Amino acid sequence: MEESERSFAKIEESDLERLALLSREDRDEFFSRQPRWQQLYANRLLCVCVALCQGAAVHYVDEDTA
Repeated sequence: MEESERSFAKIEESDLERLALLSREDRDEFFSRQPRWQQLYANRLLCVCVALCQGAAVHYVDEDTA
């Protein structure tokens, strides 16, 4: 990623909420196409959100993270 593509805007709680919503929508769409995977993994939402939102959450807590 080029530096010009990176945003240095402060991450707000609403940004984290939006990431969680996007991850849930993506997950729901995937499970609608793959019902067997839903049976196995539908109760593991926390792991999905942690993986997708970890970087944003770190920036939210520690504004100095580069």
